Amino acid sequence: MTNYDRKSTPPHRTALLSGSQLWLQRLIRVWIAAAIFQFLLLGLNSAGIAKADTLNGHTVVLDSDNQIIPWTPKPADGYGKVIANAWDYFLNRIPNDPATGEPAYFSQSYLSPDTQQVANWPHNPAGLYAMLIESALKYYAYSGDMTVVQKVEELATHHLDNGMTPSTWLWDDVPYASGDAGSLLYQGASYGDDSGSGDGRYYLEPDKIGELGYGWLLLYKFSGNPRYLDAAIHSADVLATKVRTGNSSQSPWPFRVHAQTGQIREDYCAHVVSPIELFDELIRLKLGNTADYQNARQSVWTWMMTYPMQNNVWANYFEDVPIQTDLGNINQLNPMMLARYLMEHPENDPNWETHVRGLIAWVEENFAAPQYGANAIKEQNAFPHVMGSHTSRYASINAMLYARTGDVAAKEKAYRAFNWATYMARSNGIVIDGPTVNNQWFTDGYGDYIRHFMTGLHAIPEWAPAGETHITGSSSVVKSVSYSPAGVGYVTADAASTEVLRVAFMPSSVLVDGQLLSQRTDLAQPGWTFDPATGVMRVRHDNGTSVKINAANSDGLSGGGDTYEDGASESSVWTLTSVPQDSIHADASSVELGVKFKSDVNGFVTGIRFYKGGNANNGTHIGNLWTSDGNLIATAIFSSETASGWQQARFSTPVAISANTVYVASYYAPNGHYAADTGYFAENGTDNAPLHMLRDGENGGNGVYSYGPSAFPTKTWRSSNYWVDVTFSKSLALPSGSNAPATSTGINIDQVVSKDGQGTVVTPLFSTSEPNALLLAFVASDGPAVTGGQTATVSGAGLNWTLVRRTNTEAGTSEVWSAYANTGLSNVSVQSVQSNEEYDQSLTVVSLSGAGGVGASVGASSPSGAPSVYLTTTKTNAWVFGVGNDWDNAIDRTLGTAQTMMHQWVDTGADDTFWVQRSLTRIAEANTTVTINAPAPTADRWNLTAVEVVPR
Repeated sequence: MTNYDRKSTPPHRTALLSGSQLWLQRLIRVWIAAAIFQFLLLGLNSAGIAKADTLNGHTVVLDSDNQIIPWTPKPADGYGKVIANAWDYFLNRIPNDPATGEPAYFSQSYLSPDTQQVANWPHNPAGLYAMLIESALKYYAYSGDMTVVQKVEELATHHLDNGMTPSTWLWDDVPYASGDAGSLLYQGASYGDDSGSGDGRYYLEPDKIGELGYGWLLLYKFSGNPRYLDAAIHSADVLATKVRTGNSSQSPWPFRVHAQTGQIREDYCAHVVSPIELFDELIRLKLGNTADYQNARQSVWTWMMTYPMQNNVWANYFEDVPIQTDLGNINQLNPMMLARYLMEHPENDPNWETHVRGLIAWVEENFAAPQYGANAIKEQNAFPHVMGSHTSRYASINAMLYARTGDVAAKEKAYRAFNWATYMARSNGIVIDGPTVNNQWFTDGYGDYIRHFMTGLHAIPEWAPAGETHITGSSSVVKSVSYSPAGVGYVTADAASTEVLRVAFMPSSVLVDGQLLSQRTDLAQPGWTFDPATGVMRVRHDNGTSVKINAANSDGLSGGGDTYEDGASESSVWTLTSVPQDSIHADASSVELGVKFKSDVNGFVTGIRFYKGGNANNGTHIGNLWTSDGNLIATAIFSSETASGWQQARFSTPVAISANTVYVASYYAPNGHYAADTGYFAENGTDNAPLHMLRDGENGGNGVYSYGPSAFPTKTWRSSNYWVDVTFSKSLALPSGSNAPATSTGINIDQVVSKDGQGTVVTPLFSTSEPNALLLAFVASDGPAVTGGQTATVSGAGLNWTLVRRTNTEAGTSEVWSAYANTGLSNVSVQSVQSNEEYDQSLTVVSLSGAGGVGASVGASSPSGAPSVYLTTTKTNAWVFGVGNDWDNAIDRTLGTAQTMMHQWVDTGADDTFWVQRSLTRIAEANTTVTINAPAPTADRWNLTAVEVVPR
């Protein structure tokens, strides 16, 4: 493209420059369109409700007071709907930039929403990626969808690899704010060499260093990736060394400056809150040069409170605006982001409420355009158009003010503004900037749109969809989260934080690091509150990161060793007569093959099915059930296979799954020759309600695989169906096929055998005293010093063994496996085979009579501290067992109260300890929290798994 072609591309934001006739013509066209729109809008509103009113193709929906409500089919679910649709589009349907072959957000700032063609306008990666990081981390906590975080990690890493200044320059190793359209390399946009739009080559924006630096710091808190921390600290270091004394026309850092020479292109930018946030968090975490950060922060804070807070010169933020000759290009982003900061950190400003209300009033005076009872918010003086992202920002600030003060007028402003902003989102997930502009910016439609809805739901959680369970916000970063019918489990980056949820269940208890948290009427102290009228729950914890919220009357999650009622309610997607076209693929490689699926209703997965084309697909097949982000939930080994056709393996404990949540079912084919039909999921999924195999693109590609050892399958190939299925039911009853009587005198230990050794270990021969026994195999093993580096597989005694729980976040593994013996066993043995052989391991097998199955199970790992887990029983007269490994030292365990050791190997050869323990007695009452722990030693790395055995 020639330079002339580039300059004839219609700009998104601009200001009038002397002699710039192209800019003038473009602005006149936009202003005329805007004037027509506003004229029609005012006329329609003055006449009352007009059925023909539309915004972005949506018919405007008004309530009985002629006030706007969301356009969505269920208006009460509108906010959650537009957020989910936007993420779905962003993850799955963004077109590639023809110039790069990569998704357009790597190299373009916006698209045409109607043609999906790239705009070829300067890119703004630093601000965009920072906004997307915030949106993704908040949405992950809300949804549990890890793909959003994986995407922003990809973008953040790309900027580190392709968008940093040289290390020898004055502004060294910091991110550029802009890049040329169609380029994967960011170094300022050459489009702005003369005008300043996109900064110009080698020019950067210091405020974006703070903005993306803070985003990198949030990602570090989520993942622990030291590269993000290093980038955040260096960004803060550079900003601290470059801060200067500000005045009414000069901010603490310039708006645009040459990275190599320090030549200043524009002197003033009122957006300083992002660098302040970066400094604050590093100081709080005691990371980096905190004394320098404190000095710089104080200087910047003083300037902000002295000048823009007093004179309202909130000028300059947007990267593509040309160089301004004065400070007249004020915008609403700068004051609104400061207002948010003040409400998140009121301890930093004793006059925060006065300041926040003043900032809101100033934005309303200068940028609000009333429409249908909502204040739609314009962007900036140089581009005075109402837009969805800015309106949602304004809405979120008012929602926060209501949450802080109870101001119902602020709540009403927030509600109407959010409602208006939903109209910028089309039902297909395309989000435009505003009705008078109609462009699809990745900032205005995604990064800077989603995050404000998430902030609003944090402030007013009852606006999240009813009948669903979500973490709507946290004062920390949520590192992991799991939703199920039995409750919510999550881990925060900070030991002291407060979470807000809207839940679809009645909570019965909350545990933090296994310790019960008290229910309270307020959160003046650590505890939790619940409002049954709204389903809103708040959890404050001051000394722990792992939170488990248990739902009342939720036996489903714990499983209890049950299968489905009479076997009649069990269902799958494919029937026994369903046959692949290619049932024996030529590929002979070891491979994990899977399918993404979901259910319309809560229920239970009892096992895995796969189609076997013939004896070429041989070897030991293993069925696995995973969450969509790769957490292994259950495992079963296939036995008694037929030569061909559908094969099925059952889990010893049915797995509770949540409605409308994506899971992955897979099986491991050690010798390949699997069934594979390409193109199967390209256009359509496969449904047998309530189960649905997803169409390609609904949640990434479907038909997933992974070569090598058994592992979570993530790769796709031409929408292939590998013919994997599940067995599913909505309810549970007594175990089928176990011949278990309906009553019992209680659980009793029949036999205990153990074997310690290196590599594969085999127990001594043993026999059981009676039929219908439950067998548990406890495996504690050494392994490589990496997360997930060791696993075990248990087999033997002619039984079908199923993994109950594996805990291997720290080195080694601690696992529980189970099997039923319908008949008595005589002179049998059980073995454990490691995935990484030649490490030491200990295997203990316990035979139990009177057991109805496995109930709840928990696992925990830590690099230090006393090994401990906390399990809440699901049935009366249950028994709790635990297995652990200490990777660092061979030291005798000291057990907690009311527990006894069943087996221990103090392995001085490998300097490890392996042990099996249990509660001293059966636990009389259900919903009792049982501690399985070893108070000493406390300095070693450990894994610990506990399991409940329930009576018949």
